[in-house]
Amino acid sequence: MTPKSKKSSSLQLPSVPETDAVVARGDDDDSGEDGSLLPAVFPPPFTVETKDDSGALWDLTWPIWHMLPRDERKALAIQHGCKSIGEFEELMTLRRAVGNSNGTFASAVEASRVAEARAETEFQPNPGKKHGNDNDDQDDASVSSGSSNDTDVVDRKPAAPEKPAFVVVGDSACVEELDYAEKLERGGPFLLLSDDVLLNLFSYLDVHMFAPLALVSPHWKSFTRTETVYKQLCIRSYLSQSRRKALHVGRFGGSFRNMLEQRPRVRTGGGLYVLKYSHIKKIIRDMWTDVPHGAILETVYYRYLYFQERGTRVLYALTTTSPHEMIPRFLKAKKAAAHFAPGKNEQNFKNTVEDKAVVWGRYEVQGSTVRVWATHPWHDVMMEMNFLSGDEEDYYYHGSNTETWGANFCCMRFAKHLSSKSGNFDEYYSRDLVDYKVPDEPFRFLRDQRL
Repeated sequence: MTPKSKKSSSLQLPSVPETDAVVARGDDDDSGEDGSLLPAVFPPPFTVETKDDSGALWDLTWPIWHMLPRDERKALAIQHGCKSIGEFEELMTLRRAVGNSNGTFASAVEASRVAEARAETEFQPNPGKKHGNDNDDQDDASVSSGSSNDTDVVDRKPAAPEKPAFVVVGDSACVEELDYAEKLERGGPFLLLSDDVLLNLFSYLDVHMFAPLALVSPHWKSFTRTETVYKQLCIRSYLSQSRRKALHVGRFGGSFRNMLEQRPRVRTGGGLYVLKYSHIKKIIRDMWTDVPHGAILETVYYRYLYFQERGTRVLYALTTTSPHEMIPRFLKAKKAAAHFAPGKNEQNFKNTVEDKAVVWGRYEVQGSTVRVWATHPWHDVMMEMNFLSGDEEDYYYHGSNTETWGANFCCMRFAKHLSSKSGNFDEYYSRDLVDYKVPDEPFRFLRDQRL
């Protein structure tokens, strides 16, 4: 961040109290006839003017926005007529989409939301009245779920103070208009695409690929780290995996980003879960034993779980083959069943696997518990795993290398293993249920970009 004034003294933006307001200036001024501030969205970077002795101008960009304290971001959201920080970020993203693509779904949503906010401001004489939603259990298919107990939801207070901390003087994103050749030279063809087109392209990628996308360019970073994108990722991750098919974003402070970071889910791309079990077999010496003295008999086998995002399908294998030999076999089984739609022709779908060690199954996630059902030619199998959390997961997944700790949902503890010839896993009514002893080793997520 570099000040635009010629003064070289080090400056810091003063904190923004909740009673202060930001006055918008420029062509996009949406103030009413009585001078009240209407919801106006200025997509970052935008220029701010400090109220200290220097009077320098600063460019407030996306990285600086995320480094601001929470109370200052709340104050900015209030001053622009938004109920939460997530709604403020979403409106900024939609406004930029309006400038890049006319007549799209994003522009329609932006226009409707601005009109709704304008109507609320005109017909609400009391500026201090709260506009929250008291229903925390509202379905998460909506854009935002407000609650009186949510930390992100704040009151609308558009009243301006006597001495604001800083004033928005213009939208620096509109100061310099680049032509086609300059955009192509600076950012390549992807810089010419609008946000709604990028969102459709990125939807073919795995959910966990959005984090590396943010490191490609500043444009993608500001696009992939918005509540709109986080909402789409939550819908992809949880509506198909969860048992109740509901999101309940109100339980995570009304933030889809917090939900994506905290709510358990299985990783459905970029790798598979592997459990390696090994033990030393005791040699029984008798007159028929031909094992030489000093030999060690080690038994090693692997369990593989390759979860699919589409249709809650999972590939399961129990074999002695190592991962570098099994991954190509999983890819072959996945490609053979790619043209089958979920829920249709399930029997023909399962028969597409030519590998006898690999079978198709289904799974569901309930809380921190993952259940998998798979069918072998001789019996059915039901496995139950629990996600490890906190330092326990970091220890099992990363070992003593604490610098790489922090990956979520990469380890599952094997909790239960049942089999039944009839496929009935009810512990009270089933007559052929077999309960196996499970190993202490957890399932670890093995990354592989081919999957």
